[in-house]
Amino acid sequence: MTTSPQLRQINTERFGAVSVDEASIITFVQPILGFDSLKEFALFDHDDESPFKWLQSLEDPALAFVVTNPTLFGHNYEFNLPQEACSILNVQRAEDAQVLTLVTVPEENPLHMTANFLGPIIFHNDTRHAMQLILEDPELYGTKVRLIPDEAIAADGSIHLEVIQSKQTQAQS
Repeated sequence: MTTSPQLRQINTERFGAVSVDEASIITFVQPILGFDSLKEFALFDHDDESPFKWLQSLEDPALAFVVTNPTLFGHNYEFNLPQEACSILNVQRAEDAQVLTLVTVPEENPLHMTANFLGPIIFHNDTRHAMQLILEDPELYGTKVRLIPDEAIAADGSIHLEVIQSKQTQAQS
């Protein structure tokens, strides 16, 4: 006999009323900078084809962050997870964790969106414990790194996917 998932009903400003599987809730054991009192979040896909997700607070219906994996945009985004963070999250292997970056989308030109590479969100895939890590080297990564390079944006505002795919290939090699 299979056990039905335990669902929590939440009301959000962005998504309306939604059901969240209790087992999928992400609990911040160290908070997102500036949001110390918010501990529980759910991760929603923007849509099936999108590289973006929404990190929705379960305690503040108005708060949802856009997040992404920057390697999907061809960025070679690598850093060593400090031992302290590994201990806090109980990460034993790289496969245990997922890394996402907070995204800022400017209203005047969404194609100039940036990601905070200096403060990634790390969470354990199994325990769903998370933290925002502040990287030690601000020279290596910044807080406003463009996700889509200018050379990938056409004059008509469309995106040249082949430029991003080329950057992904270069980042993987």
